[in-house]
Amino acid sequence: MDFQKLGPEIQIKDYEVEAIMKANTPAGMTWAPMAYDNPDSPNKGLAKAMESFVAVGQKMWRRSDGAILWLRSNLVVRLELPVAREHEAQLKAEKEQKARAAIPQF
Repeated sequence: MDFQKLGPEIQIKDYEVEAIMKANTPAGMTWAPMAYDNPDSPNKGLAKAMESFVAVGQKMWRRSDGAILWLRSNLVVRLELPVAREHEAQLKAEKEQKARAAIPQF
């Protein structure tokens, strides 16, 4: 789920991020800051480590159930739930399986 502002003042302020966090914190859950880690990045190893140096203005928090809140350049706040990530992985696997099945057998 992405949160974004419209209008002349589109930058998301710290208090707005805090409000989004509070509204998306079920009872008994907490948020903790985490190091930048783009879960959608195909990079591995050193290239993955270098991403944090170019990710200026990006902050991430992890909820105790594994959800991730990601402030992207003070313009978009993304909330990613573990169940959504699992669903996306399942859809990707099904798509790849269909693509493999479509290859003719010689």
